[in-house]
Amino acid sequence: MISNVHNFSFIFGLENKQNQLDFVDINLLKKDNLLFIDPRLIAHNNDKISIAMDKYLRKYWSALIYEIKTGNISNTFKLMRGLAEPKETHLGFSEKKQSGNSMGNKLKPKFIKELISLINTKNGHLTNLEDIEFFIDKVGEDRISDITTKIVKQVLIDFTISECKKYNIETKVVKQKDIWNYETGEWEKKLVGLPIFDNKPIILIPKNIVRLKGGSKNIVSCFYRFAIREYVLNDNSILQKISPTGKDGKHLIKDVKNQFPNSKETLNTWNNQFPKLMVDFKSEYLPEKISCLTDEQIQEIVYDNYLENAV
Repeated sequence: MISNVHNFSFIFGLENKQNQLDFVDINLLKKDNLLFIDPRLIAHNNDKISIAMDKYLRKYWSALIYEIKTGNISNTFKLMRGLAEPKETHLGFSEKKQSGNSMGNKLKPKFIKELISLINTKNGHLTNLEDIEFFIDKVGEDRISDITTKIVKQVLIDFTISECKKYNIETKVVKQKDIWNYETGEWEKKLVGLPIFDNKPIILIPKNIVRLKGGSKNIVSCFYRFAIREYVLNDNSILQKISPTGKDGKHLIKDVKNQFPNSKETLNTWNNQFPKLMVDFKSEYLPEKISCLTDEQIQEIVYDNYLENAV
């Protein structure tokens, strides 16, 4: 049977379970419910909350690109100051398991250096925040989710407050830092009313914007295969360096894989060599891969002893 005794719904006295809720019914005894916010799903959805979050993400990304292209490293670091791991959502990997937060001080310089290189590449096509997971090592669904969470934190707080009012859930005024102000572009501290568990504030996440663990690796692998099929196998300058194993000297996909392993360095090189690579991938292939999780998929993560055919 489904057991939700450790989840938000049970602890806060709701009769509703995951399929009756608009938010992820997180297990509050876990520091790491293995679900991750996906900015692609945010852009894909057309509900009011998703549209607001997408607006925040686009403005932040535009501001970051501007500061990088103008060479203002000080402002670049300032924009990234609030991107530490969010703890209020109970999503993703716990800080202990991650051995550090999403954009800790040790990672920021390396991350910014790689990001600057990507943005300033002549043929780069990074039009969205989530595109960086294709090219920067140690950036996958966990860090994309953390970064996204912090950028849209104000929208998520508003969503949480709205859900608490809907279900008459008690909230307490607490101080929240690292809230990005859409109007000013500054990180702020604010007093907000949030539900509290174990003396810690909780921020609820809409269930239609999360993806599973491994989603980033899958999408990067799809991009890699798309690049081979649509570009590499049709480029003689690359094929000349690869020994074919197919009949009549035909190059096979496995030949390309042996010569060019699936890595972000490889994708970076190909993206620079083929200016339309990412554009075509995002327009022709990616849309059909974007879909919201079902309630059953979310339940398998957040509920204890979940049985697939349980009623």
